[in-house]
Amino acid sequence: FDDAEVYEKTSKSKKPMRASAYFQDQISYKGIIISPGLRFDFFEPNQVYRFNYGQFIQIDAPDSLFRDSEIKFQMSPRINITYPITERSNISISYGLYFKIPENHLLYDAFNTDVLRGNAILGNPNMEAQRTNAYEVDYNNQLSDIFALHISAYYKDIYNQVGMVYIHALPTPYQE
Repeated sequence: FDDAEVYEKTSKSKKPMRASAYFQDQISYKGIIISPGLRFDFFEPNQVYRFNYGQFIQIDAPDSLFRDSEIKFQMSPRINITYPITERSNISISYGLYFKIPENHLLYDAFNTDVLRGNAILGNPNMEAQRTNAYEVDYNNQLSDIFALHISAYYKDIYNQVGMVYIHALPTPYQE
């Protein structure tokens, strides 16, 4: 590369940092089993991103057209309550909040490009993580030693699903 700044932006390896921790307990009271849990997720993309997605910005554009990616973190509570109906059957209800960090190719692919070609997909290191609220109700019955019945109903709300945004690349950045 002729430009040292472009070389600096495009030649560094990406070193995102991910961490998570999960804590769970089980409480029994008069046959009812309560299992509360808490998960902590942390993600540092460790990269700059194009904050103006209305038009294509070349990698060699001034630094004022880029911003540092934000650190993402979330606390995700979960709980499961199981109530025994008989010795061989029970009903349980559960709730959980889940956090999914996007795959690396969705964050970094083609990020370092200086010319946008047709059908190129640009990564976005500042992409929000997918969040899911999940609810579930279960009924379990051990009918005999070899047969069991399990009925389950669930509902999920999913937010921040991955998608694509069209970026207008004209006038073309090609130079003669």
